[in-house]
Amino acid sequence: MKTIAYYISDYGFGHAARSVALIRQLLKMEEEVRIIICHSFALQFLRESLQGENRIVFRTLETDIGYVLRKDSIEPPEFDSFEVILGKWK
Repeated sequence: MKTIAYYISDYGFGHAARSVALIRQLLKMEEEVRIIICHSFALQFLRESLQGENRIVFRTLETDIGYVLRKDSIEPPEFDSFEVILGKWK
């Protein structure tokens, strides 16, 4: 059986809602597939939308750190690398 880890952005319900149709299609196209959905914000919505499907595993995981701003500024950082931003977030 194939396994797909399907990560969904935690911003609102839009990404989750669009993913439901994609996940249903994946399951329809391939009988020997298991999908691990990694998400946190709309996990209950996803569980309800995909209930009854035993090939889906839900994993609670924050998938988006959000928009990062410089301290005391409304402007995004111009020169910070991704590693620097992650270091500040931790």
